[in-house]
Amino acid sequence: MKKVIVTLATLAAVGGTTAALVSSDAIAESSERPVVAASQSPERGETMTSRSTERPTLSISQEMQLMRENHLKIQKRRDAAKARQEAAKKAELMRQAKAAIKARQAKRKRVTNTHRTTTSGGYSGSAKQYALNALGTTQFQCFSNIVTRESGWNYKAVNSSSGAYGLMQALPGSKMASAGADWATNPITQVRWGISYMNGRYGSPCGAWGFWQAHHWY
Repeated sequence: MKKVIVTLATLAAVGGTTAALVSSDAIAESSERPVVAASQSPERGETMTSRSTERPTLSISQEMQLMRENHLKIQKRRDAAKARQEAAKKAELMRQAKAAIKARQAKRKRVTNTHRTTTSGGYSGSAKQYALNALGTTQFQCFSNIVTRESGWNYKAVNSSSGAYGLMQALPGSKMASAGADWATNPITQVRWGISYMNGRYGSPCGAWGFWQAHHWY
């Protein structure tokens, strides 16, 4: 009986020791396991949400490329605006040039010395051009100097004091009928008479102009 009690006591002691060893091993094993933070767990919705809202980080080369693309876009817009301005400026210059040409043409039509008519010889043109063709540059200049001072190239000019008439201020005007019956209305006829008169009396229009300069008549 005594032996049985001792044996039971021994077994109890041994069992307590074993339990203690098992408990200490479990504690040691649990302390060696890695601790997983809640923020790192893929199963937690909060962690996944924060990751999904993060903007991707660009490299320096990507940032430079993006800046270049933006600069090119801005430059293209500026170039397009400049091209539109230049096109509008050219169009305005063309419009002004055309308007100036039309104005000059209209002015030529209003000038008396561009009166166009046809003589019996079939010439159609201005009185000045007819005289230039007939006399040449030098003699025409002398002829034009006289006509400019006498009538201002107005084939209808009348001297209120003497009654002298036309480009040449012939007195009387009817003496120009020797050049044509239309002497009163045709400046070409008046020029023809004037050339004939200057050549016959002074030798040439320049001879007539020299006399005019000395006497202010011819």
